[in-house]
Amino acid sequence: MSISGQIALAHDAPSWPGAQALVGRAGVVGLATATGAFGEPVIELEPGLWGRADAFAQASAQANAAILAEVVAALGPGRGRAALELFAGAGNLTRAIVGAGWQVVACDVVAPARPMPGVELLVAEAQVALRQLAPRRGTFAAVVLDPPRAGARELMPMLADLAPEQIVYVSCDAATLARDAAQLVALGYRALRAQPIDAMPQTSHVETVLHLTRATRAT
Repeated sequence: MSISGQIALAHDAPSWPGAQALVGRAGVVGLATATGAFGEPVIELEPGLWGRADAFAQASAQANAAILAEVVAALGPGRGRAALELFAGAGNLTRAIVGAGWQVVACDVVAPARPMPGVELLVAEAQVALRQLAPRRGTFAAVVLDPPRAGARELMPMLADLAPEQIVYVSCDAATLARDAAQLVALGYRALRAQPIDAMPQTSHVETVLHLTRATRAT
């Protein structure tokens, strides 16, 4: 469901008999299958956030707003400085980071349905992207990442090598966040604040926004 009440559907089947006939009925404006699309399958989920029905989105708009607010508060005003965003997805965090005045390089394995103007896109796996960005070491004032539940253990040394002033790590699994954060601390970063957000009430899952800054300058 979008902010305008429109509905988009998606199914991973290669064919969907009768799919096209659903467009225009009961608020359905579009749908997508594994091999094609009908109508307009991309809708505005929240202001500035566009996506298909098969894209990840937070279950609660209020919790998502709290996550965005924590990320922006951790980063502070960008004032034109560069930020790298890993696992950018449809651009949920991207829009908030750009809104705070940062120049963003957004990376994910799939490009967003509606890329934001002025955002540099890097469509690649995170490890590949970080290898490509290695020559830009020291140019990113901040890195923001929101990896899957398994975390991003293999990326931590590469992030530290990039030498950002601060790292904002959004996680849906406290155990993998603690594991990865321990690596960053060992690599010269200091944890300032960890804010849990109950984005999935009545479950054991919790989102956490962790803010780290560089404690020692890399050589």
